[in-house]
Order: sequence, then C-alpha cells, then structure tokens
Amino acid sequence: MFLKTHKLIPVAALLTCMAAATEAFAGTPPGGVITYGPPAAQSIPVLSDLMLVVLGLFLAVMAYRVLRTRAGGTPLASLAALAIVGLSTVPGVKFIEGAYAIPAFSMTSPSGGTIEIFTNTEVPVSNGTGVAQQIKGIQPNNNCYTELTVASPTCTEGGIVEPNAACYINFECGNQGPPA
Repeated sequence: MFLKTHKLIPVAALLTCMAAATEAFAGTPPGGVITYGPPAAQSIPVLSDLMLVVLGLFLAVMAYRVLRTRAGGTPLASLAALAIVGLSTVPGVKFIEGAYAIPAFSMTSPSGGTIEIFTNTEVPVSNGTGVAQQIKGIQPNNNCYTELTVASPTCTEGGIVEPNAACYINFECGNQGPPA
C-alpha cells in the first residue's frame, strides 16, 4: 500500500505545479497599450538657427555701440564685447546623456501606431520618429491601472512628445485596483 501511494506523490506534485503555473500565466500580461499619432497641424512661427545667430550678433553689435557712446562706457563696452566673444565659443553639446538599464519602448512610425508595454514598472516611452507625436490613448490591460510616475513628464492622453524626447508611464497590476 505504501508503495502505491508513494508513486502517486510525484504525480500529485506535478499536477499541483501545473495548476499553479496555469494560474500564473493565464490571462492578459501586465501593462497596457499606448496609441499615438501626429498631432493636429499647428502653425507656429519660428526663426531658423542661422537667423537666431544673426539676430544675436545684431543685438550684440547694437549693445556695443550704445555702451561705447556713453560717457565712461568704453571699458564696459570692451568687457561686454569680450564676454560675447567668450560665450559664442561655448559649444551647445550635451556632455552627459542619460543611461537606462530598463526596457526601451519607442514610437517608431511617423504616421502613428501602438506600443504594447508588458511590464508593471515605470518606463520611458521615447519618440524616435523625427516628428512630434501625440498620445491618442492609454489602455491598461485587465487588472491594471496607470499610476503616477516619479520621472517627468508623465504620458497622458493628449500629451505631445517631441522628437528625441520621452514621456514616462507606470502601469500597476493586481486585484487591489487604483488607490481611491
């Protein structure tokens, strides 16, 4: 009798493990889906980079001439000219960039699309399309909800993500639901 029940123990253990594994992997994975697309067309007048440099040089020359014509302003004008020359030689380069050791989720289609996020931790969603994208919708999976993020800005419906920028999303999953 002991021998027969002894052979049934591994079978019962195997069935228990299979039932537990089925429950753990059944259903929808954690996370959610973000839908994005180009925002509605807006006309925003801007100056090109070259025109901003020309405008800056024009204002610097005018400031120098005004300072030079005032009484006692020649030393101050010389100091201002040196400061302008010194500041114009500083490069506009980022010396340190962020490094993430977390999953990367990226917008890749300039015409819009969806991003499936299968994690329940805070992650960045970057815009790699080269054009501004608008978050059209955020749909958490079953038993999931969006939680406030520590990093800024948070991905929100209607929010605009500029090219080479990112917003952050945090899906929390479980039976407890969002805090009241």
